[in-house]
Amino acid sequence: MNGKRGAAGSSIGVIAPPRPRALAEHFEVEFTSGDAEALPFDDATFDCVLSTFGVMFAPRQELATSELLRVTKPGGRIALANWTPQGLTGDVFRVLSRFVPPPAGVPSPFTWGDDEELERVLVDVLARSNRATDGSLAGTGEYLEVVIEKR
Repeated sequence: MNGKRGAAGSSIGVIAPPRPRALAEHFEVEFTSGDAEALPFDDATFDCVLSTFGVMFAPRQELATSELLRVTKPGGRIALANWTPQGLTGDVFRVLSRFVPPPAGVPSPFTWGDDEELERVLVDVLARSNRATDGSLAGTGEYLEVVIEKR
């Protein structure tokens, strides 16, 4: 064991990627532009696929979910942090939608932050694809943390 701690992997960012922080922490991370509905990686590439308030904004949520699963290795994990409709961010979106309506036909990103909706819409996709279970859903109030183990 060489005592080196950290992570290696790739990042797809909508906002400017956190490259300076990764360098400061000595993490080996390759930053790549991409589309959550068509990830530019081979099947079964990653041990862990992580999205922090990102993939929830994909307009075709079932397709984005399938992509998360596709790039995760068997035995790997998908970890998500998603805002809930009941939290402050949900309140902000409700106020803003009075002035700037959401795009027609695009599901709410807060679907990913509501455990019942996540179960209905997203976990169903994973279950059909890999027989994953959601045994680790844990609502925290402001956001929902989800960890799904691919089998």
